[in-house]
Amino acid sequence: MSNIGTADGTLGMDGSASTHDRGHFLRLFLAAERDILRYLSAILPHPQDARDVLQETALALWEEFDAYDSTRPFLPWAIGFALNKARQHSSRHARRPHLLADEPLLEKLQAEQAAQQERFQSRHDRLSLCVEQLPPHHAAVLRGYYWDGRAIEQLAAEARTSVDAIYKRLQRIRAILLDCVKKLDAESRTV
Repeated sequence: MSNIGTADGTLGMDGSASTHDRGHFLRLFLAAERDILRYLSAILPHPQDARDVLQETALALWEEFDAYDSTRPFLPWAIGFALNKARQHSSRHARRPHLLADEPLLEKLQAEQAAQQERFQSRHDRLSLCVEQLPPHHAAVLRGYYWDGRAIEQLAAEARTSVDAIYKRLQRIRAILLDCVKKLDAESRTV
């Protein structure tokens, strides 16, 4: 029986994972969840099967999280678990047609998923660099709106300006960030 939510902050089947581990796992899994589901949807015939296997994968990842090497990307590790869980699911439902018998296709999908993750991470890193270069007043509005989820009206009140001014500021910030990322993309291609 799990002791989720106990007073000592432990979590897990054996109570060995700390609250910090739970937070670290949740951040990694939530960041990868959509990509894992997309992968499962590509190899399983029914959307509900993909969602079911995603849940099984999440549990397996949590149970094996101590074995995760944090110096390596999380998504490829998680995709490996998802593939194994999809195979188990398909063998339990052997009469259903599925794509899991096509090993070359599975390998190609896994490689493409890894390549997409690398491209996404590279773009994310460039965007983070651009955000760091923003003037403090722009960074405050950006973080307030996107990171903290504060309402435009609240941001306007805090900045002592109009709602329209905050909308326009966000529009300018997005344009600045887009230009910055494009510039970094172009520089990386010439290197």
